[in-house]
Amino acid sequence: RHMQDFVYAPRAAKIDAISLIGLPPETTVFGGGHFLTAVNGKFIAEQYPPYIGTFVSTLAEITDVSRPIIEVSGEKLLIGRYGIATWGHWLGELLPKVILAERSFPGRFTYVLPVHAVDRFRPNSIWSSIAESLEACGIGSDRVFTTDDNFNYSFKTLFALTSLWSDHTMHPRASESLRQSVSAIPPSSHKMLAVLRDPQFGRTLVNADEVYTLLQTHGFVLQTTGRLSFAEQVGAFKGANVVFGVLGSDLTNLLFSPLRVDVVTAAPDIFGDRFFYALVLDRRGRMADMRGPVVDPHAVMHRSTFAIDIQALTAALRTMAL
Repeated sequence: RHMQDFVYAPRAAKIDAISLIGLPPETTVFGGGHFLTAVNGKFIAEQYPPYIGTFVSTLAEITDVSRPIIEVSGEKLLIGRYGIATWGHWLGELLPKVILAERSFPGRFTYVLPVHAVDRFRPNSIWSSIAESLEACGIGSDRVFTTDDNFNYSFKTLFALTSLWSDHTMHPRASESLRQSVSAIPPSSHKMLAVLRDPQFGRTLVNADEVYTLLQTHGFVLQTTGRLSFAEQVGAFKGANVVFGVLGSDLTNLLFSPLRVDVVTAAPDIFGDRFFYALVLDRRGRMADMRGPVVDPHAVMHRSTFAIDIQALTAALRTMAL
């Protein structure tokens, strides 16, 4: 009922403009890996971690830690934010900001990011993928100002872009700019892709063998895309006209999918997400969104192990004429 009433109900989305904001001198970015940002003692909503009161019990745990303050000069653009180590946040919210800024003001800004974002010594990790994505967009380590969690930073000339998302919708100019930035990456040859989720991140299918055997009989190629290089991830989704996956950050690569992509997704029945549906709409695709009962509860409920009904999956594939 929640999904039908609040996610899939027909509606007109109001998309806000994306603005470049010049922040006052002495704007402070706090350490600790959260990128909490204060202007004259007031916090910027775009940078305010939503997990204050849960994973971090109080704001003081970030602001009241004694850290040396580093004074920073030169025109910097703040990209680092909470959630940056999650591919969905990076690809769907942060990397497009770099691309838009670079297109509007070529070579002007140095981008504020955590030091791991230019660390090439962690192969097949989120950080190596972030570094590769920046390089694919023409941004090398010389264009990045890296922050250390053990310091606070006071900026003389700091800029920021407002959110690329409004009314649960990504700005179409942001997504199109992202695709244009990787236009040189060729699509893979397979047309049907089943994205395998890395078990360490939870939300795994208890009947995965049965599910993926069925998908293979329908012609799907199975890939753990999160372990691929950035270019390989882009190519895999560029080439696939049909995608199956458990809801998770790997599916943010749907931004690179062809127009009219068909998507079949699965998730625990307590998962009330609307992020990925917006990505499918961005590609004008169709989505068969499946939910299954939780089998093994996780401390974070939406990461629980779950099952999906094979007959229902068969019906979903039939709906897609597969």
